Amino acid sequence: MTTVLVTGAAGELGSRVVAALCASPDVSRVVAVDRVRVASGRQVSAVVLDVETQREQLTASAAEAEVVVHLAWTDPPEHGADPNRAVLDSVLHATAAAGVEHFVLVSSATVYGAWANAVVPVPEVTALRPNPTFTYATVKAEHERVVGLWRKDEGVGVTVLRPTAAVAEQTMSWLGNAIMNAAAIRADVADPPTQFLHVDDLASAVVTAVEQRLDGPYNVAPDGWLSGRELRALLGPRPRLRLPVPVAERVQAWLSRRQRRPPPVGLLPYTMYPWVVANDRLRKAGWVPTTSNAEAFVEADQAPPWVALNAKQRQYASLGIVGAVVFGVVGLVGFAIRRRSRAAH
Repeated sequence: MTTVLVTGAAGELGSRVVAALCASPDVSRVVAVDRVRVASGRQVSAVVLDVETQREQLTASAAEAEVVVHLAWTDPPEHGADPNRAVLDSVLHATAAAGVEHFVLVSSATVYGAWANAVVPVPEVTALRPNPTFTYATVKAEHERVVGLWRKDEGVGVTVLRPTAAVAEQTMSWLGNAIMNAAAIRADVADPPTQFLHVDDLASAVVTAVEQRLDGPYNVAPDGWLSGRELRALLGPRPRLRLPVPVAERVQAWLSRRQRRPPPVGLLPYTMYPWVVANDRLRKAGWVPTTSNAEAFVEADQAPPWVALNAKQRQYASLGIVGAVVFGVVGLVGFAIRRRSRAAH
């Protein structure tokens, strides 16, 4: 029987992972670590600490475990230092100092990058090539590099999980939310295939990694993917604006500064080109996804109220929204031209 320490145990994914681990016949106890208290139970020991600054306490907690699952994460800023790097360093230090046997890191399928010449689907042997403008992907790739070097030095077994966009009802990863929100404004290219992973299936993948002590990288995704046509059908009759790539880039940049929950800078290539991944390696290890791409999308999709309107009302609403966005784009371009003209004089 195995004792597992989970960082970020109070998060949306962390809480599901803790529950799934408690249901595993191979797990005797879960040490749930977070800055806020997790409910304790017969199998759960809650530990409240800051994993970055309280290394000694974290090491003492890790000494009780055979496996550490690292889920603690803060969305990185577009510019500046990555706040997650110091946290990762602290967790790796505690894991090695405590003599833990195995380490599980949740990375992201975005580390492969989104490129016009991408293989479909992407296997784990593919070199990591995240799009340099997308901070989230470059940070995840850097974390994988750090863990790879640490593994060589410490000799600890490591599983790296690379999930696609994770979603669920009332629960979406930062990436899943960004991908779904990006559906309204697209670059004027063919819609790429897309994957949506249910958060519960990601949690079960973590349990599989713990139970099997999987070695190396494993993609996490449902079987297959949604084609552009299938995704458009699921989106239904809501406005979708297509713009030339340079204009789409400017609109995305403008929205990233203006919206309350803005799309991250650098996301556009991940809405233009494929980055769907193969899941056969994880399936061979015994993991089975329970929710399809379409089912996960439908459960998570928060359709706007106007979708329920009749066809004519939807048409008017669509024209109004598209017109407003186009007016904004024209205004931005005009402002840029006027600014250049003044600078020239």
